[in-house]
Amino acid sequence: MDSSPLATVVDHHSSDCLSLGQSSSPSFPYYNDWKFQFPSDLKPKICITTSTSAGLEQILPWMFYHKVIGVGTFFLFVEGKAATPSVSKVLESIPGVKIIYRTKELEEKQANSRIWNETWLSSFLL
Repeated sequence: MDSSPLATVVDHHSSDCLSLGQSSSPSFPYYNDWKFQFPSDLKPKICITTSTSAGLEQILPWMFYHKVIGVGTFFLFVEGKAATPSVSKVLESIPGVKIIYRTKELEEKQANSRIWNETWLSSFLL
């Protein structure tokens, strides 16, 4: 008998992981047979929140790819090139895209936010 840790997983046919995706209805293996009343035409809503200073030549292909894989809403914090009137006008015309500009008010909220004063995060935020 194989003593590797994978051998026990492969041989364990009642594993929740092995049954994922084998049903046409949504399942949550960690809820031990709880039943949720989801409609059969359930479509997840996926959103991306990010910041960018890129131009349209980078943003549009990236956005197209993510729309193709199912992302329906984008919240874009724009700076630099992305915040220019010509670029932001195009982005705002795309359904499902919300542009957030870096305003004085936003900078003040950010400055007063506790998260920016956490020393353990400083290497990630700078």
